[in-house]
Amino acid sequence: MNVVIKTKYMVDTDRLTKTAKEELAGQPEDSLVQVTIADNQTLASLNKKYRNKEGPTPVLSFSQIEPTKVTFPELDLQQHYLGDVIIAYPLAQELAKERKETISETLEMLVRHGVNKLCTT
Repeated sequence: MNVVIKTKYMVDTDRLTKTAKEELAGQPEDSLVQVTIADNQTLASLNKKYRNKEGPTPVLSFSQIEPTKVTFPELDLQQHYLGDVIIAYPLAQELAKERKETISETLEMLVRHGVNKLCTT
């Protein structure tokens, strides 16, 4: 299983990769997921374009198995490409504060949520 983490933020990519791989259990061995940690503006734009909702949301998942295909990476599509998970880092920071947990814990929760949606689509 392969997980690609793309971010400009200081995050523990090894930990997030491990979390995503745990959620991929039961998927084909050649499964591939990309996780992007982005800014609020990126999530607001995607939320408006694909869900017709205003403002950012903490996490969005775009399945590459569903009819609507949204492609962000230049990846090896010979693999079983499940899709993309995009997380709004500033919203994750706010959520971590509200939940009284570390940003790493909140990012893990959002990665689990996003990858799980891809696996159940």
